[in-house]
Amino acid sequence: MATVTLSFKPVGDEVQKLEAKPETYSAAVWEETILFMPIQLTIDGVQLLELENVQPSYLEFPLLGFCASLNRAVDKIKPGVRVDGYLAGGGELRFREEDGKVRIWCTLNNRVAHATRTELVEAARKFRDEVRDWFLKNAPALQTHEYWAKWFPKLVLVPPVT
Repeated sequence: MATVTLSFKPVGDEVQKLEAKPETYSAAVWEETILFMPIQLTIDGVQLLELENVQPSYLEFPLLGFCASLNRAVDKIKPGVRVDGYLAGGGELRFREEDGKVRIWCTLNNRVAHATRTELVEAARKFRDEVRDWFLKNAPALQTHEYWAKWFPKLVLVPPVT
């Protein structure tokens, strides 16, 4: 059984961008160019999102883009099929399931870890819930964005707090 941990750390300068009508930004802007935050993905002690000799030991990605790409990728994992999860700015997390284990390879640093599909899906869903809850608290107007239900499926739309 693998331990899969995903986390993010809100960064002040990026969080300020939420004040300027976040619901009006396109989905591409959200997924590619704003709200870069430090994100960690660790599987059994292997930090998949860090580069050699670079401190701190995490990489920054657009929070919403990373979360959406990861969840889309884990939904597609099947035995014998390679699935690529896009990392903004270049690189991929590549997943391939064989013999009940999924090999996860980060092309940015050539690190590899293994977990079951169930472990990956559970961790990705938990991360998605944490990201969703953070947005509900810090940018409630984003719930009205046309992609909200794609980014966070199965969540009842709640009127934004005014």
